[in-house]
Amino acid sequence: MKRYFLFVVIFTTFLSGDINFSYAEETMDQIHEITSFEQDITGDGIMEHFSLRGSFLSENSSYYHDIWLDVTNEYNDKWKISFASGYEPKLQLIHLTDKRTADLFYSVRKTEQKTPVTYQLYSLRNGKVTSLPLPKVNRMSGPLQEKFRASVTIDASAHTLTISLSNIKQTLLNQSIYDEKGNLNKKRNITVQPIATLKPILLGKNNGYGLKSIQYVTIDQTDIIAGTVESIWYYEKDHWVRVKTNYKQR
Repeated sequence: MKRYFLFVVIFTTFLSGDINFSYAEETMDQIHEITSFEQDITGDGIMEHFSLRGSFLSENSSYYHDIWLDVTNEYNDKWKISFASGYEPKLQLIHLTDKRTADLFYSVRKTEQKTPVTYQLYSLRNGKVTSLPLPKVNRMSGPLQEKFRASVTIDASAHTLTISLSNIKQTLLNQSIYDEKGNLNKKRNITVQPIATLKPILLGKNNGYGLKSIQYVTIDQTDIIAGTVESIWYYEKDHWVRVKTNYKQR
């Protein structure tokens, strides 16, 4: 009886090993190299090799549930950076915060739609992985005004952004928010949403790169998108400075 029990234990252990091994093989098969490249990003004059990798949620899914970056060099130095999961991950090496060494600018879509998008910014200067801040603004709102207009104070500063609603005049009339003469029938606020999109942009030969942000402008209690607020940001003294803001009708 004891021999039979011992045989069962050994056989069960063997089967468990087979199951774990098969699972490991299956997991490895799901890992994909999304992109790879070489560049000196630590500032020591030595080229680093970058390999952005990820594993899909399932065999038929295009959603990466695990995304990371492996960085190595010829001296066997290694770095690993984990990124947010999602669809269509993209990694750019671009001089956003330092003119001498590039930063890692990462983006990934959280759904199958174009937005929302998650962004991350990292530096490997001096061989140290550092997470860097990105431009961030809160929701801003202001009341609708007569004659199909509105105004919003930007970041609680003295700068007020005047918004024309002429492009959505007919929609506002259909919902009885205004009358034909431009008189306001219903009190509504116009709201500038948090940043939806960030794009690197060249500011000039002497200034290098900055970021362009896009924020949607909506009218409260409706599904109306009036337009977008587009801002240009420049990194200076460890924080982002807004250097320009414009309103663009939809």
